[in-house]
Amino acid sequence: MKIIGANLGETENGMILNDGGICLLNNEKIVITSEERITRKKYAGGFNKSLKRILDSEKIKIEDIDLFVFSSCCELPRKHINIENYDIPNEKIVYIPSHHLSHAYSTYFSSKFDEAIIMVIDNEGNIIKDLGERKFYDNELEHMTYYIGKKNKIEFLERDEVLPNQIGIGDAYRYFTHYIGFPSYVYAGKTMGLAPYGDKEKYNNVKIFDFDDASGKITCRIENMYENCNDAIKKFFRNNYNIDIISPRTPIDDIKQEYADLAYLIQKELEEVLIKKVKYLVKKTGIKKLCIAGGVGLNSVANARILKETEIEDIFIVPAAGDTGQCLGNMYYGYYDILKGTKRIPFDSAYLGFSYTDTEIEEEIKKYKDIKYTKYKNFNELNKRVAKDIVGGKIIARFDGRSEFGPRALGNRSILMDPRKPENKDILNKRVKFRESFRPFAPSVLSEYSTEYFDLEQESPYMLLVGKVKKPNIIPAVTHVDTSARIQTVKKEDNLNYYDLINEFYMLTGVPVLLNTSFNINGEPIVETPGDALNSFATTNIDELAIGLYLVEKKVNL
Repeated sequence: MKIIGANLGETENGMILNDGGICLLNNEKIVITSEERITRKKYAGGFNKSLKRILDSEKIKIEDIDLFVFSSCCELPRKHINIENYDIPNEKIVYIPSHHLSHAYSTYFSSKFDEAIIMVIDNEGNIIKDLGERKFYDNELEHMTYYIGKKNKIEFLERDEVLPNQIGIGDAYRYFTHYIGFPSYVYAGKTMGLAPYGDKEKYNNVKIFDFDDASGKITCRIENMYENCNDAIKKFFRNNYNIDIISPRTPIDDIKQEYADLAYLIQKELEEVLIKKVKYLVKKTGIKKLCIAGGVGLNSVANARILKETEIEDIFIVPAAGDTGQCLGNMYYGYYDILKGTKRIPFDSAYLGFSYTDTEIEEEIKKYKDIKYTKYKNFNELNKRVAKDIVGGKIIARFDGRSEFGPRALGNRSILMDPRKPENKDILNKRVKFRESFRPFAPSVLSEYSTEYFDLEQESPYMLLVGKVKKPNIIPAVTHVDTSARIQTVKKEDNLNYYDLINEFYMLTGVPVLLNTSFNINGEPIVETPGDALNSFATTNIDELAIGLYLVEKKVNL
């Protein structure tokens, strides 16, 4: 059985959509890549390049595919689609009924749960009611939708109705993100990172969301002004609280305290309303396992508070909770609902992209004149060298195995440093990443030691849960200003080579933690190929590149 899932790159009206990609189910093997990793254009929509890459990689012809399942956003569902550049019979093409249903499939069937509440929250999904308006946001849209997963089926539970003059949780977060000076929803993570710097008392009487205990309905108090979201924020404060807040920030302005205060407000309000909603859903259903998808699912702080402060006993968030994950959800929909598959398809890790042979790696290395390289006999020897160099203060890029699915680098396409030295955060920013100083770097920790270093009882293999750091003086470079960290727990069975590297560092230092950030530069996507990795290494101040069994160094400072 061969199924392709994909997220369309534009609507029928020509609106460009982000976060394209392809998921291939090749019998029981899942292979996923995002369009941005192939085109090297951040947040690229569509699927043409990624489809070709996957077919070539798996040595499959287009006519070998049994079913193609597509989803879109901001429009009414369609029954048939004409796919340009490929001769695909209409009878092989299926369109999933809704954007949010695709998200639901992506997270529930990636979990190992036999029963779970499914919570899908994002900026917006498909049009629910077509009111004949020209702009999609003048119609009723999906914003906050809830399902129940049982065995191999997903059933609709309820939806928080958002009328055309209203917005939902995800849009409210986007409005604030834009006001703070990050001009797209894709920068919501910056707002989350800035929030702990905010004054907790300044807006303690401001309520953005209303929650009805009886019906469980969430209502946002901010007006729908989609193309004038800054005006909507100002109007909200003035009309409801008689407050004239600071003017909207532009991306080149300094980040003043007032913007951190606004970030804290929206983050706090998001967390609190989601906790109320989850408590309501548990009471309504009696189910204590939760799956989350949609862009709001990437808010790791909110995820951790839900787990800690509700009756939920276990939580799963798909690694690509945003629209990149639609391709996975579409594949699962095709397998279970269209082709009537019955066996659960294993989703054992986020390492679902492409891998590369030693020959392919060495061919790329030899294209560079100003580097030298050593090939090690095995990963044990290489990891001993890399761990020693990390202890010595070097910035090490790591490229190994299959690439990660989703926006988090999980060791296979990562930049690593020693977390024990507080100055390493600034060193990494100044030499390589050039990020805002308020944004933290994440820790990768050996799973068996995670509770010793972090206040987090559950595994967090996809870096989607935040916990308090118990030993901030030991690992200051990965400790945020509020003593929190977005944690990746690493098990031997999930990623043996990366586990062994962290373990080598542990044997040298007594600390089973590495600073881990994504291997990308200058606003580019995370590296995908050996060529991408070598280009990034050669054009930055990264000290060494561990790529496969090779350790690459610069002959001279470039």
